[in-house]
Amino acid sequence: MGDGFLEVFRARDISISGLSVYVPHGFDGYRIDGPVDLVLKIGHDRSFRARGVIRHHSTEADKRFFGVQFIDVSDEHMRRIRQYVDGRLAEGGEV
Repeated sequence: MGDGFLEVFRARDISISGLSVYVPHGFDGYRIDGPVDLVLKIGHDRSFRARGVIRHHSTEADKRFFGVQFIDVSDEHMRRIRQYVDGRLAEGGEV
């Protein structure tokens, strides 16, 4: 997360507006409102690119959870996110 970084994270949750990721080593030097490029893989579908912006970090002492708001996602990819979220909610699962 950030310029010059390439890391793989699992999202803690996802919605149509963004996602939360856990960064095990923390992230010194992050910027609230800092842009991030994302490669998302939802279920068994192919991965796709999106752009987000860091909106907040957790209030936990270790500050290892980051909330990212989507700012640039194609219509097709947003449809895939919405289908995933709606499907998980219909199953009564966590998103």
